[in-house]
Amino acid sequence: MEAYEALERHLGREDALVVVRSLEESIELSMAATWNANRDQIFEALRRDFVTRELFEDKLALLRAELLAELRALFEKTERDKAELLGKIAALYEKTEKDKAELLGKIAALYEKSEKDKAELLGKIERDKAEILGKI
Repeated sequence: MEAYEALERHLGREDALVVVRSLEESIELSMAATWNANRDQIFEALRRDFVTRELFEDKLALLRAELLAELRALFEKTERDKAELLGKIAALYEKTEKDKAELLGKIAALYEKSEKDKAELLGKIERDKAEILGKI
């Protein structure tokens, strides 16, 4: 208000009003231009920082394709590992069956020998018993 009064004293009432209105108009134009520039900068920043639905869907489809490819590769590796392990298990089972047959054969032979030794020992016991009883 003091500035207007000073202008009015030096320029007169009409001229002071013209100057004040011109200053107000200049300020309004300047503020509008600044507002528009700031708004444009804000929108540009938002466009840079935010993703559109189309871009989001494209990125999502790309990630889905990558994940599916990785899952397929992992599945194939798992199937190969499974086949390898099944082969090893089959070979181990076959070896175990051979070892089992061999051990059963050895057990049978050992049982046969122990029965033979038992019969031989029983025979000696009977002979020794008869010899002892014959001396008594």
